[in-house]
Amino acid sequence: LCQTFGWPLDSAWLAQMKKENAEKLKEIEAKISDAVANLGDTEVRDALLSKAEFLLKTGDRDAALVAYRETAEKTVPVGQRLDLVFTQIRIGFFYWDHDLIQRNIEKAKILIEEGGDWDRRNRLKVIEAYYALSRRQFDRAATNLVDALTTFTSYELFSYDQLIFYTILAALISLDRVALKKYIIDAPETLTAIHNIPHLSDFLNSFYNGDYTTFFRTLLIIMDKMLLDRILAPHAYWFAREMRIRA
Repeated sequence: LCQTFGWPLDSAWLAQMKKENAEKLKEIEAKISDAVANLGDTEVRDALLSKAEFLLKTGDRDAALVAYRETAEKTVPVGQRLDLVFTQIRIGFFYWDHDLIQRNIEKAKILIEEGGDWDRRNRLKVIEAYYALSRRQFDRAATNLVDALTTFTSYELFSYDQLIFYTILAALISLDRVALKKYIIDAPETLTAIHNIPHLSDFLNSFYNGDYTTFFRTLLIIMDKMLLDRILAPHAYWFAREMRIRA
């Protein structure tokens, strides 16, 4: 950030942070060694997970990924292994590492078939929808997002209000009028949360009702909101063109 914005670098502070990180990592390594020598597999796994989480917090992506894989090798329950995979997917989202995202989504699908529970199945749907949105696959995203409206627990990715925003935009591009009415406009989940997002209700209902004065006015507002969203910004102008065609 200092390089990007031309800020002065506080070398003393940087050296202090590096020293503290090195000391903390040394403590964690000692706990791992102790767990390997004196304790069981569960304690070894917990110590390895602490190392992975710490490396991730310090921004050492490559070392963190290695540590997460080492933790997975010591992890037996399918649910815990899925959680480790989901974390690696989120690392992929943070750095927009498409290879990392895709590889771990495939791993998650295999683990789900081995015995993933209901909650983790739903979380994988949200992850796949989020990734589909980033790749402009709005129809695929809409299917999973509509399913997630009643089962959403993936707050580590985004808020429920953001889920409503993503779902409505994907549905407007993808669904026909009958499906839009059934799954979005009349859905209790939508009705509960849509008013938390300024202008979204006007945008949705003006499109459905053919109120094109309101629709085109709110389309510009929604497009501006999309331009501030990390995954939707690259698709905002495309979305505006497509919605004009659909209108």
